[in-house]
Order: sequence, then structure tokens, then C-alpha cells
Amino acid sequence: MMNEKAKWIEGIPHTSYMEVPENFIRLDLAVNKHEPSPKVTASIRNNLGKISSYPDTNWSVLVKKIAEYAGVKEREVLITNGLEEAIDIITRAFADKDDRVLMLTPTYSQFHIAAMRQKAKPISIGLIEERGFEIPIENVREIVKKENVKLLWLCNPNNPTGTVFDKNILASLVEGLGCIIVMDECFYEFCGETFVNQLGKFNNVIILRSFSKSFGLAGIRLGYIISNEGIIDGLIRLRQPSSVNILVQFAALAALEDLGYYKGVWKKIVEERENLGSELKALGFTVFGSGTNFLYVKTDDAKQVFEKLWDNNIFVFPSWDPEFVGGGDKCLRILAGLPEESKKLMEALKVMREAVS
Repeated sequence: MMNEKAKWIEGIPHTSYMEVPENFIRLDLAVNKHEPSPKVTASIRNNLGKISSYPDTNWSVLVKKIAEYAGVKEREVLITNGLEEAIDIITRAFADKDDRVLMLTPTYSQFHIAAMRQKAKPISIGLIEERGFEIPIENVREIVKKENVKLLWLCNPNNPTGTVFDKNILASLVEGLGCIIVMDECFYEFCGETFVNQLGKFNNVIILRSFSKSFGLAGIRLGYIISNEGIIDGLIRLRQPSSVNILVQFAALAALEDLGYYKGVWKKIVEERENLGSELKALGFTVFGSGTNFLYVKTDDAKQVFEKLWDNNIFVFPSWDPEFVGGGDKCLRILAGLPEESKKLMEALKVMREAVS
């Protein structure tokens, strides 16, 4: 029996969310606060008797349905246990020890963490905030070439800023770039912008999507990867064969069969986001444009606002949280939740602003 201690990779943070009391209004996580489609819950309930069986490891029926929804071929789709699994297997596929992995910040921390697990070297370039978090394309090209970058991560819309990047800008970024580019489109349904229809022009692009945000199914952990057949075939060899369980497959199928319901939900969320943004601007917050279900706001007293909201049993995501890389200390990410939640948020913020005026 081996007595040698496990060799942990130092510096990798624990990836658990902050504990928040149950009575708090949670506007931190970018979840969908609306109820899932009744067809989804009915599907799970009606298929409970099948949990004694192994799931279809090829996920044939679900892959076909997702491919139809995304407008791609079945061989261009791989489903995963949430996007964390997708991020993990992509990093293992394309980054070895000491390879450079590039991120555009501020961004989601799991890209950074996955690189560290692989003992690759995460590096970053900041988006240009004063230009609406614009991508510094020439700087990216220079760094990719100079550092021999193997993997470039970006979110579209970006997390946490909510920025939607124009597909023509993205195409000019991708053109001739000598690395794999991964575009996380997990908020796609809130903006309708996608790079999927450009995939045929490039052989080095991977797109990520999720059922967590738009479909309100964060708890079932289902994501999917879209890319060319060669990349998908390689990634399939790295994933666990039964990582997506049988009830998840039925739930996702039911969700895709009730798009009319979800389109109504997405419309409500976008309307709530716009209304909330207008109210926050009226209170003096800088509100950045968003194509997601949240808003990224800036204020010099962000830490005080965060603490006062906490005192009012309201939790928002601070830009300095380890969930993000390169967020600074003057921004808050606020979910466009249910109308009654937004109302309580604004009541608390108005009292704060009046107290200092």
C-alpha cells in the first residue's frame, strides 16, 4: 500500500460558492429564477422508474435534438456534465504542462483554474473598459504569437460584464490566429448572437452552450460543445462515458420540446433586465450594456454598497470575488431576477443613496 501523500497542485482555490442565509434574496448567481417548463418536471417525474438503468452513453436522441436546435450536424455536438466538464476536457485536450492559456478579463475563473489543474500557464489581457469592454485584437494577436498560446477563452456575451461582441469582430480576431479559440455562449438565448454559423469557415473554434441559464436547469448540470467533427471526435475520447445521467437527458429533451414556453420566459427576463438597468442608472450607477440575464454596474463605493445590501438580506456578486478573474474592486454583477426581487433591491439602494445625499 502506498504511503505517499497525494500530490495536490498548489494555488488552486476551492470552487465552492459563498454560504448565504436561506432568507436572503440571491441576485448573485446567473440563474433563471422562473419555473422550468411543466413538461420538464413532468418528464423527470414520469421517468423516475428508469433510474435503475444506465444512460445512453452516446446520448443519441438528445444529441440529435440539440443539433437541430443549434442548426449543426449531430457529429458536431458533444454533451457534458455542465460546462465545468466541457472546460476541463478542452483544457486537457489542448494544453500541456507550461503551455500558455490566454483569457480576456474580466472573465469566469474556471478557465484559469482548469489551466492550473493541467499545470499550464494562464495569462490574461484586459478588455478595454472605456470602449465598452472592447477586445484589443492586435494585442491578442501579439501575445498569441509571442507566447505561443495554445488555447484562448472568451465569453460571448462576456461574464461578468455582459458585453456582446459583434460576430464580425470575432471573425477578424479568429482569422489566422494560431491557437484554439473557445467561445462560451451560455447566455446565447438572451441576446440571439452566435458564432455557430461561422464555424464552417474556421477549423480552430469551439463553442460552449448550457441549459443552466436560459432553460432554468442549473441543478441538472447539462452543457454541450459545438465544433467541427475532428475536434468533437477527439474530445469524446476524454470525457467520462456516463457523465450525463438518464433523468438529465429526459429533462433536456422536454425543455427543447417546449421552446414556446421558454421564449416567453426569456422575453420577461430581458424586459426585467432593461427596467432594472434604467432604475440603476437613475441612481447614479454606471450600467454596462448586457446581453445576459444580469447587469454589470460600476460605482466608486461598490464595497460599501455590497455590504449594505448584505445587511438588507440581499446578495449580489462583487467583482473582487474569486469567481472572476480581473474584475477589480468597483463593480457588482446583479441578476435580473423576479420583479418582486428587483423591487426590494431598488428600495434598499434608494435608502442608501438618500442617506448620503
